[in-house]
Amino acid sequence: METTRGAGVAGVASAAALSSVLVDLLHEAGHLAATMLPLGVTAISISTIGVSSRGVSAVVAAAGPATNLVFALCLLGATSRALTPAWRYFAWLFGTGSLFNATAYLIYSAASETGDWAVVFDALARPAVWRLPVAAAGCVLYAASILVSARALRALCAEGIVAASPQRVERYCALSYVVGGLVLTAGAALNPVSPWYVLTSGAATGFGAMAGLMALPHLRVLSPKPGEISAESLKLGWPWIAAGGIAIAVFVGVFGPGVRIGR
Repeated sequence: METTRGAGVAGVASAAALSSVLVDLLHEAGHLAATMLPLGVTAISISTIGVSSRGVSAVVAAAGPATNLVFALCLLGATSRALTPAWRYFAWLFGTGSLFNATAYLIYSAASETGDWAVVFDALARPAVWRLPVAAAGCVLYAASILVSARALRALCAEGIVAASPQRVERYCALSYVVGGLVLTAGAALNPVSPWYVLTSGAATGFGAMAGLMALPHLRVLSPKPGEISAESLKLGWPWIAAGGIAIAVFVGVFGPGVRIGR
């Protein structure tokens, strides 16, 4: 059976933009919330590249990735029939982005000896001790994250929310990857700290951490079964397009330069 047109480019792109913005800002919100604990850390500002603060704490550093792991549970929403097709698709996309961000950060911190996990593990041992095992663990967990995301996407395909078509799946994954990467990179472009963060934060997260999206269409678990290709029920209309546009404007225009919190 042939597939119908399905969700339009604008709708898929807007959902991807909204998801990427939420993954990033909730990560930073996790850091910000942890600075409210009596840890000797005072937040100064929050932006797309991080929370600027006085003082350093392993707990505050770990709070960002931990927040992403919590929201990765939204992947369960992809299998919930209590949600509409659009919300089930978004639950998959947002949960996937959250999970990829948390696990890829292990690899990034081990490779660069910077970032959240570097602060955490430096508090426990010397870099020469933790970098190799953390890098290995990060690779294993990231690969597992891709499989978890694929199984959630498989559920969407099996129920006709996303057409069980390799071309359709590849289109949605590639579009989400490119749009999300561009949004996060644009959000870092106005940061007031250093132009290097455009690469080490925006592009590293948007294009590096989310690279698993490009691997998904090639997994055998997503290969359509005989007779399974059908018309899909996913529709992402004007409310999603408006939400995506607003998210981009706020992310780049407000949080890009940063929002001051304390004096």
